[in-house]
Amino acid sequence: MENTFNIPGGLNRSTELMHQDWATTAYWANFIAIVNYILLGLGAFALILLSAFASQLPGVYDSMDNPIAYYMLAGGGALSIVIGLVFLGLALVINTFLFRFARRLKTALDLHDQDAFETAWFNFRNYLRWNGISILVLIVGYIVLIVAMASALSGLREF
Repeated sequence: MENTFNIPGGLNRSTELMHQDWATTAYWANFIAIVNYILLGLGAFALILLSAFASQLPGVYDSMDNPIAYYMLAGGGALSIVIGLVFLGLALVINTFLFRFARRLKTALDLHDQDAFETAWFNFRNYLRWNGISILVLIVGYIVLIVAMASALSGLREF
């Protein structure tokens, strides 16, 4: 059996190998969180460009005789931007849990702080929980979309 650290007031019954693994975990979690923040920033920039592009599209259909196409294009662009903002916000919150986990775990290991250690794993639990919830919502959304498309397509008749 490996030697355990018995540091008064912090991280009792943990081995040196556990500390090394936790330090590696904190490093990679921090790296992944920072990369995710960069990707979220790029996604926000893309959403801004999309909103600028989508605002120009209804002008194309102004001269047409089809008001339905105009309203669908204008409403669809705004709806996609709102949905994009919701997903970016959710991803930002989820990524913040991962970033907090990495920072608190590093602090806990550096200072042998049991409270920071427990807070780190609480943030990791929230990260996994919210990821799971968002995946379930996406799966249900895809199922609803597939059923709606199948229903809409089954109503079409040959001309």
